[in-house]
Amino acid sequence: MKIVHISDLHLSGSNFVSEWGENVIDIMHSIYPELVVVTGDLTDDGYVHEYEIAKRYIDRIKTKNIIIVPGNHDVNFGETEAGESINESELLFKFKFSNYNDFLKSFFGSDKFTSTYKHPYFVEKICNDQLLLLGLNSAISVTHEERRGFVSLEQIRAAIEEAKQLNPGNAFRIAIVHHNFTRNSDSDNENLRDADDIQDFLINGKFQLLLHGHRHLAGAELRRNLVNGKQIFILATGSAGLDSKRLPDVPNQFQLITIELDSTVKITVQRRIFSAQRVGHQGRG
Repeated sequence: MKIVHISDLHLSGSNFVSEWGENVIDIMHSIYPELVVVTGDLTDDGYVHEYEIAKRYIDRIKTKNIIIVPGNHDVNFGETEAGESINESELLFKFKFSNYNDFLKSFFGSDKFTSTYKHPYFVEKICNDQLLLLGLNSAISVTHEERRGFVSLEQIRAAIEEAKQLNPGNAFRIAIVHHNFTRNSDSDNENLRDADDIQDFLINGKFQLLLHGHRHLAGAELRRNLVNGKQIFILATGSAGLDSKRLPDVPNQFQLITIELDSTVKITVQRRIFSAQRVGHQGRG
């Protein structure tokens, strides 16, 4: 199974380099992936016109299965600022994710992937039940003042229970989230606050792979439960959309993940890199 993992497009109408954008689409179509995973930050500020750009772009990706989770930049900060005086958390949650959820409904033609206060996650089986996907919302606490990622034990417990109810048998399980699962950033604002708390839930729930973005840097790490020895492989991908002015030292990129399921599981990761600043193997041409 081939999975394309992209993240942090930050679509705003001006920053997405057209040459790179066309390059990504062409490469994806040549790969024929069974699944495309977008780990958040489709937009820059969560505005309606940005989601319209995102929909036009993602509509062009030719694959049966596309999975999207929200990032901190997908929250409408204008709504969180205007709703500071609102005491009802559920109402504020609805306001700040309204544009994101409208985009999902328009793109998927249903509300099965939308994020609500009581059900911020989703569980999905695809590829003839060979893959079980768990999409977590790590932006549930994000506002114009708070940018740190947070999943919450309530969300992970409910999500794991729903995954069990699907009873997928031997399906390969992948968890998907936006914020840094590994604490590789010097700024705590960049990290997922409760990553250590939810790690064992995922491992004990038989999830073997976790995908995230947010750092704008690629990375890989194997995490292990010290009690039972079970493990989860964590993969981060860099930004697929920020231009050289905002991300001068790191080229745009995405990941191609190949999973071979036999008597053992083999995961191969290839990073596809494009830079408008370079010419040659990692750049134009």
